[in-house]
Amino acid sequence: MASQVLVTSNSEDRLNPMIPYIEKIAQPGRWWFAVAIFLSFFFMVGLALTRPDFNRQEIPDWKPVLALADASLGKGELYDARTSYSRAARLASWREDWGGLLAAACGMKLLDNASGSYFNVETILVRAMMAGESRQSRAGIAEVARAFSAIGKDDAASMALSRIQTDWPEEMQGSANVHIGGCW
Repeated sequence: MASQVLVTSNSEDRLNPMIPYIEKIAQPGRWWFAVAIFLSFFFMVGLALTRPDFNRQEIPDWKPVLALADASLGKGELYDARTSYSRAARLASWREDWGGLLAAACGMKLLDNASGSYFNVETILVRAMMAGESRQSRAGIAEVARAFSAIGKDDAASMALSRIQTDWPEEMQGSANVHIGGCW
């Protein structure tokens, strides 16, 4: 049988080579870096859990949210209507649905009609133009251009029409059941 050699080591001998590394980490000036890494990690985890783009959940349809916004507008609940139109625009944007974005922009236009400030409408229309372009939809870009013209932004309308490419298919590859009523 082989003889066993008992090796004893006290904890102080094992800790001595590690002390310089521990002192470097424990310096007060370096804690901010560790906290920043920690917080950014939790921010990314939270973002991944809340956004359907990142967590592979099915993106909800924008049409029920738009119906809720229209109902809120009919009741005179302007804050709820604006919130619902914004949510419908976000959902349609996630789906790359230019028709949903146009419908949400129409609702926002109805809310902003008295003030004449169409900043939110213009932002949603730019996003609708991007969605129409990504789907290569001639009809989508044409509808967005018509909407820009309706709010007096003829330069944006001509810019939108200039985005149509010659190699795009002729058929409509965009949104079905576009709900824009008599808005534009």
